[in-house]
Amino acid sequence: MNEEQFLRLCGAQDLRQAILDIQKTYRDSMDFFKKRLQDLEERLVMIEKIKRVDGV
Repeated sequence: MNEEQFLRLCGAQDLRQAILDIQKTYRDSMDFFKKRLQDLEERLVMIEKIKRVDGV
């Protein structure tokens, strides 16, 4: 392997790791927002039930 091939390989590995890091961050962010949305939906259901009971 010559120097140019070696540098390309190292650059590719760095890029591959950066892509993996971004994908993980994206998945973690999506998990957070999915959980937050689920919490809000549950609160909405509770509010709607209370309104029905109160006759509002």
